[in-house]
Amino acid sequence: MRARHQVVEQADTIDDLVRVYVEQATVVDAVHIDLRQQADQQSLPAVIRVADRAYATYTNTLND
Repeated sequence: MRARHQVVEQADTIDDLVRVYVEQATVVDAVHIDLRQQADQQSLPAVIRVADRAYATYTNTLND
């Protein structure tokens, strides 16, 4: 997820941010959901919290 966060940080224009969102949104969402589900199945609440924080960091950067 860190690499995707860096791509967002490098976007300089609205057009860049839209392109990043369109290219990555479904992938990032799917990875986040999959990671949460696997952590939940293994009773790993700390992993869920870390996944949520990473996802929030990514989405907050995209929305700023």
